[in-house]
This record gives sequence, C-alpha cells and structure tokens, in this order.
Amino acid sequence: MTLARDYLRTGELTLAQIASRTGYASPNAFAAAFRRRHGQPPGQWRQRELAAVEDHVGRASDDQCKIRRGEPGEERVRAQQRLKCLRH
Repeated sequence: MTLARDYLRTGELTLAQIASRTGYASPNAFAAAFRRRHGQPPGQWRQRELAAVEDHVGRASDDQCKIRRGEPGEERVRAQQRLKCLRH
C-alpha cells in the first residue's frame, strides 16, 4: 500500500494503472483493499492528500517545498516536488 499511496500522491497514474503496478487483478480489487486499509476510496484519498500538499506548499517557507509553476514538464516537476515535500 505504501507504493500505491506514492503513486496516488503523484497524480500521474490512473487507478487502473496503479492497481496493475501494485499486483491487483483489477481496479475494483485495488479500490476495495485500499478502502479497507484507509477507510476511503483511493480517488477520494488522492484528492484529500493533494489538497493537503497544496495547502502545506502555500504556507511553506522552505524552498524545498515551494512548487514552481510554468516550467517545462510542469506536471512531472510538481508531482516530484509533492513527494519530496511530503517526505520532508
């Protein structure tokens, strides 16, 4: 589930892709297991996590957590910065 949470936080993969990469036979099986573990479906968990990161980044004074916008490959850069900030 740790890997699945990392994938969800980046926002780059669909639930079907995450299910496949984490060894579940179907997105439904993944969603059911995720819900049992975390108490909410993976899509809802992802939205809550990304909102929390954006809130944290908006208040952060540390340059490591500031997301720079308008750069080439912005989505990938933002996803990597989100994970870096969450681990900070």
